[in-house]
Amino acid sequence: MSDRPVFDAIRRRRVTRNFDERPVARDALTDLLEAARWAPGGGNSRLHKFVVIDDADTLDLIRLVSPGMEERPPALIAVCTDLEVCERQGVDLELDSVAIIDVGTATMNMMLAAQELSLGTCPTTSFSRSGVAAALRLPEHLRPELLLQVGRRGEVPRRRRPGTRINIDDLAHWGAYQSDRSGRDAPSKRDSHRSD
Repeated sequence: MSDRPVFDAIRRRRVTRNFDERPVARDALTDLLEAARWAPGGGNSRLHKFVVIDDADTLDLIRLVSPGMEERPPALIAVCTDLEVCERQGVDLELDSVAIIDVGTATMNMMLAAQELSLGTCPTTSFSRSGVAAALRLPEHLRPELLLQVGRRGEVPRRRRPGTRINIDDLAHWGAYQSDRSGRDAPSKRDSHRSD
């Protein structure tokens, strides 16, 4: 274990698409919600509600309307935007990206917490909003944005082994965006920013 446990968790975390069938303890799911609660949010507005599902019948219904779910996970957390809270706080979802950014920060916190708890996760956005809303009997003011599948990791097929990551110099530009004469990205120079 290194002296940088957060970086270790980030590097070890992988999307899990194959789960074993063992249920996820309610305490563990509560820990994930606690991690989401501590995620940064635009203006600390808390525009979201979380719906936790660990009932097999409901999970089967959700899977029917979610092509992004390859298998039925033991548990799922639906991250929903609360449209009433948005209206009260003057958030126009057509013009303001705060709601979707907050979905991302809450979800990443839950995914890192799951990693610490030896649980796998898979964020899913390929689903029918109306189908999920019906399966969860959501009131009209809750709009599902993301489904976080949760469970213990199952067997990883060979074709799904983790690959390599893109080099940081191919992702980032220091000081200003740089391109070569052809308009393609030019290598970035980190110089004094390098920390190998």
